[in-house]
Amino acid sequence: MENFVYELLQSVIKNVIDCKLYRRVSRVTHIILHIDEERKQEEQTLRELELQKIRLQIETQRVVGLQPLPSGPKRYEKGSETLNVGRQVSSRKPERLPKREYSHEVPNERSPLKCYGCGKPGVIKSRCPSCNPNSSQGTEVATNHINAYTAQTKSPD
Repeated sequence: MENFVYELLQSVIKNVIDCKLYRRVSRVTHIILHIDEERKQEEQTLRELELQKIRLQIETQRVVGLQPLPSGPKRYEKGSETLNVGRQVSSRKPERLPKREYSHEVPNERSPLKCYGCGKPGVIKSRCPSCNPNSSQGTEVATNHINAYTAQTKSPD
């Protein structure tokens, strides 16, 4: 009798374990199938987006009349050559001369100051004593003010 109970208990335990194991395997299988289905959907979405991109590129080329876009990196060239940046571009402007290289002579020194009223060298018209007699008076007035201030502040000896 003990043997029978022992075998029955073993059989029940085995069935419980098998049932739990079956459920776990079933859940894992379901998860794997779900993940695989999501991956397939993502791949299909990527293919559809890539096709849409190609259609839009072809449509843009047809509408605008451009040549196919190059697949390589952008290439820039100097001077009057054309730029290759995925579309036809007119030639660049001609290169400029460096700043200090001019096509005409540029004087190295300034001409000396001279009054543009009478031509007197060394002064401008607003300070010229010939053209503006009041300009020298301003200097004298300033000198007089300094002399008056000095006289007031001197201490009596």
